[in-house]
Amino acid sequence: MRGQNESMKHEELTQDIIGAAMTVLNELKPGLDEKLYENALLIELAGRGHSVEQQREHPDEGKFSL
Repeated sequence: MRGQNESMKHEELTQDIIGAAMTVLNELKPGLDEKLYENALLIELAGRGHSVEQQREHPDEGKFSL
């Protein structure tokens, strides 16, 4: 367990991502399609100076594909 004075390795990045997610949620409100939140989060993170990429689609070729 970490001591009180130790900080997370990527604390600033973590706080910025959580802040961006909260901004998106407060702006859009709950209950919308997941893709809308994803797009909005990309815009918000890019606006905060982060390099971001959209999720990539991969063909479902696994054992449990429908």
